[in-house]
Amino acid sequence: MPGNPFIVDHAMAFGFRIWQGSFFNMPRAHVHSDIEINYLFEGYAHYLHGGHVYHLEANQWAIFWGGIPHRVIEKSQRNHGVWLTLPLAWVLHWDLPDNTLSRLLAGDMLLNVATQPAQIIYDHYRLKLWQKEFRTGDKEQLRNVILDIEVQLRRMQSTESGALLEMSRSPTAVSSHQLASILTQITQNYMTLANVNAIAAAVQLHPKYLMQLFKKATGLNLWEYVIWLRVAHAQRLLLTSDDTIIDIALASGFNAPSTFYQAFRKYTDGATPREFRRQKSFTPQQNGSTQDTHTLPSAVPAIS
Repeated sequence: MPGNPFIVDHAMAFGFRIWQGSFFNMPRAHVHSDIEINYLFEGYAHYLHGGHVYHLEANQWAIFWGGIPHRVIEKSQRNHGVWLTLPLAWVLHWDLPDNTLSRLLAGDMLLNVATQPAQIIYDHYRLKLWQKEFRTGDKEQLRNVILDIEVQLRRMQSTESGALLEMSRSPTAVSSHQLASILTQITQNYMTLANVNAIAAAVQLHPKYLMQLFKKATGLNLWEYVIWLRVAHAQRLLLTSDDTIIDIALASGFNAPSTFYQAFRKYTDGATPREFRRQKSFTPQQNGSTQDTHTLPSAVPAIS
């Protein structure tokens, strides 16, 4: 298992993206704030994620939260797959079963493999269709892709099966249970939280200690992460609805337009909500690549 498991790269958020290519061994783990979905057309890959080693095989779906350090530690010489990333705030809006979100936030990887030829053919068709529609940048086609991805997550939740190879956990200063509790409070209440004190009271920790724990575990500033989730929520509404910008700001947890515009531009490379909507929120990547060419939002908050 090459690489230093104690060094973690804090990547920028990928945003809503779909691309394909070959898996490669990662010398060190990385984290990002998106929900990630992987699918292998051929070959295999071993993922170290949340202290466990998972085996991904051909025709298998895998979903996990990128906020937990993860990396590919082994792969077949010949392999090809698809990656999808979605802002966490979007997935929270789907009202998935509580068990699904709690498992993802606690560091589980949800796996589902197709064994019937008809299902494999259907999955391959959908993945190619998603990529084709994603590249168009058309709002209606993007909406169809997002809805179809939500359906896939719900199906995976009902049929998910594990392929765990190893159960050893690396020591960490913040337990997975503690981190999951903190993240649950944030992700369930980010649109209504008044300040860090509200989170601290819910998890029964001193505010300063809470911020230190969160920064150590994720590399992120706690309150900036809350604001980032609100911006991601607003981006989803800009992409999938015709609501006014003011209504979207209020629905995303911002009490004043000026605060919303300031936060929005901070995490979209200076783009205003109107510009973001007009540009359909991203410039699709035409060719499959595993390089970190991120789309909006272009950064996660206060990464160190």
